[in-house]
Amino acid sequence: MKNVISELYYGNIDPQARGFKNGSFLKKQMAVLSESEAMLTEKLTGEEKKAFLSFVKVR
Repeated sequence: MKNVISELYYGNIDPQARGFKNGSFLKKQMAVLSESEAMLTEKLTGEEKKAFLSFVKVR
């Protein structure tokens, strides 16, 4: 039990991490979200990029 508590404390275990079934609606939407985030991060500059990254970090 002590080892599990240590792993949780150091962030090596995420009890909320979940996988998605291949082809599921949620998995497809997560891919769209991820691609959109990457595209915006790549294209934005200056204050817009700073604001967007601050917004993303809040999630």
